[in-house]
Amino acid sequence: MRLGRPPKRLIRPARTSYQVDARRGAEMPLNVILVNVWLDAERGGGTAERTRRLAVHLSRLGCRCTIVTMGPTPWGDEFGRAGVTVISVPFIGQRFPAPLVNPLALYRLFRDADIVHVMGFWFLLASFSSAIAYAAGTPLLLCPAGSLTQYGRSAAIKRVFTALAGRPMLRSAAAIIATTRQEEALLVSDFAIPADSILIAPNGIELPGEGRPGSMAIPDKRFVLFVGRLTAIKAPDLLLEAFARIAPEIVDVSLVIAGPDLGMRPQLERRTAELGLQARVHFAGFADEAQRTALLARASLLAVPSHSEVMSMVALEAGAMGVPVLLTDRCGFDEVEQIGGGRVVPVDVGAIAEGLRQMLSDDDALRQSGQALRGFVLEHYEWSRVAAALLRDFRRLAAQRHGPR
Repeated sequence: MRLGRPPKRLIRPARTSYQVDARRGAEMPLNVILVNVWLDAERGGGTAERTRRLAVHLSRLGCRCTIVTMGPTPWGDEFGRAGVTVISVPFIGQRFPAPLVNPLALYRLFRDADIVHVMGFWFLLASFSSAIAYAAGTPLLLCPAGSLTQYGRSAAIKRVFTALAGRPMLRSAAAIIATTRQEEALLVSDFAIPADSILIAPNGIELPGEGRPGSMAIPDKRFVLFVGRLTAIKAPDLLLEAFARIAPEIVDVSLVIAGPDLGMRPQLERRTAELGLQARVHFAGFADEAQRTALLARASLLAVPSHSEVMSMVALEAGAMGVPVLLTDRCGFDEVEQIGGGRVVPVDVGAIAEGLRQMLSDDDALRQSGQALRGFVLEHYEWSRVAAALLRDFRRLAAQRHGPR
């Protein structure tokens, strides 16, 4: 469905679904709108995955869920089985896509909802949807999902966007959803958001399905795995330099770098050649869900060297499969080291190299770390738990809008 001209089904009297059915004496399901700029893993990354899982699990919990996005989604069949409606908004542009949406149609859609949940921060669809939700009087929940950090090639543009659109988005929200305590602290310190307006809702994990490598070649020997966009904030360059430092002494380990290229791959390939590591560093390209599972099933450990991250989704995936994790202290997931599931190190080549050296030197300790992380992740971060907790907050905010029943 597209939000060009208002579809006839959107032109109806306003009615909230958060009410008691007089005939059955039961709560009607919440009508939840989820907004995310992209709904595929290659462009949307972790935010697309979070929106996908949240919509499906809220639907299983009885909500009526609609996703507003731009472009196609590979998960259409899954959404159809779950009863989730996807509305695709036309757009122009790629790096800074502008939605071509009918404001009246979007207003009517949001007015009839109980909750509008906006995922992400830097895109025009997020700011436009936030303004429409505010005008419609529908509680807006904004989840920046780790995107508040102004880092990388677009830092100057992000500062302008924050001043013109970002701060108004934050002020208009009924609540802000932080993924970690670290992100909560950033919202309080840098954006002056009251702590009582912030909800904590971590990323969740689905039990891994069947892995299929497809055409992706997986090394026969041990390897360190990186999965993420090839961009400065994810820091695959730091991991490459760290791997080069340990390569001469740990000769039976390779490095696999998997993820879509956002302009950094040529630089990484040149540096790999300069280091003479072409035979031991493998560029796998974008890995879909089944391919990530296949890679994780064979990896010795997952490395997340990011300059900024909020509870890496792939770290949770690794944990669910019993794969230990090395990540930086900018990832908001220090529990990994606290429970013995891996190492947390500074964002520094030397520290990353030392973490790799220590973890790869003891296979028995690696396996024990993987099992400790698996138990912790499955106990605390399954999507059914995360969605149920969020639904309680949704109901509370919807009740505040509609008054006592």
